[in-house]
Amino acid sequence: MTSTTLRRRLAMSVVALAALTVVVVALSTVVSVRLYTAQKEVVETLFRGYSATSDLGQALLDQETGFRGFALTGDE
Repeated sequence: MTSTTLRRRLAMSVVALAALTVVVVALSTVVSVRLYTAQKEVVETLFRGYSATSDLGQALLDQETGFRGFALTGDE
């Protein structure tokens, strides 16, 4: 049976802890990048919907104004 010294066991524990820390940081980075990408896609989709809604509202307002003008003057 091989006996290990306390110093060697402590060094191995520090190396293992450092490796675990590197793995956790790498996984956190990957998850953060994926989350950022997903949020960006959602924001772009919502912005397109908001923009289309705004355009539709403006078109409706223009049609109402044109109809009122026609109703008042009879001039196309």
